[in-house]
Amino acid sequence: MSGLDEKEKAKIIRHFLLNSPPGQYSNVENDLRILVGSDLIDRTNPLIAKRYNEEQYLIATVPESDDKFLVTKSGAVGSDEYYLPNLNAVVKYDHVKKSSVSKRDAQSEEKTPEAVESYRSKTFALFNDYVKEFYPDGVSSVYISTVDDGFQINAYISATKVNLSNRWSGRLRAHYTANFKPGNSSVQVDGTVLLKVHYFEEGNVQLNSKQTPKFTVDASSDSAFAKSFVDNVTKAETAYHGTMEGAFSDMSENTFKHLRRKLPLTGQSFNFENWASYNIGSEVTNSH
Repeated sequence: MSGLDEKEKAKIIRHFLLNSPPGQYSNVENDLRILVGSDLIDRTNPLIAKRYNEEQYLIATVPESDDKFLVTKSGAVGSDEYYLPNLNAVVKYDHVKKSSVSKRDAQSEEKTPEAVESYRSKTFALFNDYVKEFYPDGVSSVYISTVDDGFQINAYISATKVNLSNRWSGRLRAHYTANFKPGNSSVQVDGTVLLKVHYFEEGNVQLNSKQTPKFTVDASSDSAFAKSFVDNVTKAETAYHGTMEGAFSDMSENTFKHLRRKLPLTGQSFNFENWASYNIGSEVTNSH
């Protein structure tokens, strides 16, 4: 990479780091240090790491606790600080080291607006139960903030499995958002479900899948909103997983078979070491 200027190298660094497979950011970073040197990595990594952690909804641990939270843009309240609505606390997070640094009480302006806290807490309670049932290693977060003349809800799921000793890792991310006012008869929710799987035993295979479900929820009350929201998320993600299972089954039974080299009509493999023993081999030899 000696022929590239610093700007081009920084672009390459950003591309590879932002596309790091689940659980392998540090591995990619170390490989890049060999290619471009540590100085440029040290200068560009802080901003790249922050973007990566927020886009991946990275799972983090609350200081001096076993409680988990997600690093998301919706939870950001300051420079490298994230609001935890269930604890009414703010955690400072080190994006490069990928670890929590400290915790403090949330200030009044950082907290969920009182008018919609019941919407948030009731939605989170049902949403978290759903995540625990279907994603045992998953973590969820629900935020509500003020926007224009109403409110915006943002609900997140992040579930990661990493088994590098067996050469694979994967992460599912989901984000659901909607603008609403308490008492609305109905609200449209826009969702994004992202799946990334990396398998690298004797090869390097990645699966990237994206689904964008949309549905309408009953917003007439906080309880109705919470139930309708989670019921629709359950329905949408169940359908998505069913589609993925069907695709995997078809891939195994049909796609891979079409990729394999077909045997000759004799049903026997071609012996490339003794190719001259075949008729076509004799014809090629005689023509010369």
